[in-house]
Amino acid sequence: MKHETNGPPPPDRRDPPLDPADPLAEAEDLRAALSEAAGRASRLVAALKGQKREKKVLTQVWAGLRQLNLGPGGQP
Repeated sequence: MKHETNGPPPPDRRDPPLDPADPLAEAEDLRAALSEAAGRASRLVAALKGQKREKKVLTQVWAGLRQLNLGPGGQP
């Protein structure tokens, strides 16, 4: 199956056709889309920061466990 890599993507059926006679409506639609994108970006940044914190904590826990030098069965 051949994939098309050139040309514009297919139109999004959720977006109504643009009316060039109403720039105010277009500006309001754009503002709403930008607001949604900003919200999505904020949630993504928060999730990535949470993963970074979790990784740091797990690294510290693992280092602490290695310092205990426990062998099989929990005995030093």
